[in-house]
Amino acid sequence: LEGAEAKSHFGLSRLSPVRLAEIWALADEGRDGRLSLPEFVCAAELLERASKGYELPAKLPPPLWDSALRHAADFSPKKDSWTISPEEWQSSRSIFEAKCNAAQFLEPNEAREILDRSELPHAELSQIWNLSDLDGDGQLRFGEFLCAMHLAERRRKGGEFPRRLPDALLQVATEDLPNKLEMPVPPDFEPPVTESFKPAPSESWDPTVSELEQYKNIFEGLDLSDGLAAAEAKVLERSGLSSNDLAQIWSLSDVDYDGQLAL
Repeated sequence: LEGAEAKSHFGLSRLSPVRLAEIWALADEGRDGRLSLPEFVCAAELLERASKGYELPAKLPPPLWDSALRHAADFSPKKDSWTISPEEWQSSRSIFEAKCNAAQFLEPNEAREILDRSELPHAELSQIWNLSDLDGDGQLRFGEFLCAMHLAERRRKGGEFPRRLPDALLQVATEDLPNKLEMPVPPDFEPPVTESFKPAPSESWDPTVSELEQYKNIFEGLDLSDGLAAAEAKVLERSGLSSNDLAQIWSLSDVDYDGQLAL
C-alpha cells in the first residue's frame, strides 16, 4: 500500500497528521515508504487504538507484529506463486511481440515504457531488470521479459524481491537463451545496473557544519511538554510538506525504530 493510498484510508480517522505520522513510522517495519499486508494490519490496529484515546507505544509491540504476520499469511502468495499462469504467459507474449525488434529482443527503452506502467520506483525496476537480464546483454529475450513482468506484478501487490531468481523463473528465463547450458548462474548473481534504469545521480547528502549547528540548536530547544516524538513532529510540520512525505521522512530517519528521533 503506497503512502497516498494509505492517506486516503487513514485520513478518515480524523487523527492529527502528527499522530498519523507516528503510526506510519511504527508500522512501516521495512522502512520503504509503503505498507505490506502485515504492516497495514499493524497500522490499522494502532489507528484503532489511537482513535479510542490510547497512547501509542514507543516501539511496535512484538506480539502485534507476530499476530499481523499470522493473519497476513492466509492472504500471502503461496510457495508455488512463482509459477507463471497460461494467461500471464499469453498476455506477456502479446506485449512482447508488439514491441520486440526483428531479432526477437526487447530493447531497454521499450522495456522501460512497459515496466513503467507498473508505477514502481525506478530503483525497483532496476532490481527487476538485474534479476531478469540473466546474460547481461542489456536487452530482454521473451523468457527474461516474462520473468520481469512476473516480478513487477508481485512487487506491485506488495511481494518482496527474492535474493536470486527462483528456480521456476530461472527455468523460464533461460528457456530461449542460446547457451543456457554453458551459463551457470551463481546463487548470488548480481549483474550490473543497466544504464536505462540507473537512478539519476544525486547531490551530496553530507550536511554542512552550519546546517548541523542549526539542527542541534532546534533539537536542544524542543518543547518536551507533550513528549519528544510530538515535539519533533511539530518541527517537521513547519516544512509545509504533506503528511505522507513527512511519514516517509520519519520512517527513513528513525533508524532504531523507537518511535522518536535522536539528534
